[in-house]
Amino acid sequence: MNAWATRERWKAWAAPQSTITVATRHPLRVIAWPAFSNRQQNPYNALLYERLADLGVRVDDFYPQRLLFGRYDIWHLHWPEAILNLPRPWQALPLALIVRFLLRVARARGIKIVWTVHNLRSHEGRYPDAEDKLWRALMRRLDGFIALSDVGRELALRRFPTLRHRPSFVIPHGPYSRERPGHDFPCGGEDAARAASERAGHPLARADTPV
Repeated sequence: MNAWATRERWKAWAAPQSTITVATRHPLRVIAWPAFSNRQQNPYNALLYERLADLGVRVDDFYPQRLLFGRYDIWHLHWPEAILNLPRPWQALPLALIVRFLLRVARARGIKIVWTVHNLRSHEGRYPDAEDKLWRALMRRLDGFIALSDVGRELALRRFPTLRHRPSFVIPHGPYSRERPGHDFPCGGEDAARAASERAGHPLARADTPV
């Protein structure tokens, strides 16, 4: 399956028989954190949302004011823990509080919250108490999650057992061939992806390795 052409998977979010329902008569509106703003660092998000836009989905980059006052059906998060990698506590800790507040606001406004699992912990682990509160706030308000592989899904369920009560989907990571020649491992090819990652000096976690 082409990871960027995941129309049927995404249509499931709005299907009447789905556990997650999005009642809408307009094109699906997604606010993504991030969507296109990180293209130079990692084109994954931009490639994904460009394909969704081709299917008629409206996608905007996340900004707090947009979430507070814009009209959206889904808030799609990718790396919520990244704010806690900031080295200065007077930056990281208020941002974590703001995200927790915005999670409450999104639920109150009827916006579905979806998380794509990339990391299960912050890389730096600087603020364990704040991070624990952030993850707990996300798990309480999450409507569903996406994993990039079956292994990633199992790791997420092991790390956050409450996710077993949430709908989940496995949508493999798409190829980077259009933007980064040489990074075109097949979708769902976990061994190839792991080998490519190791060659680049960024080993992927195995099933028995915490992320």
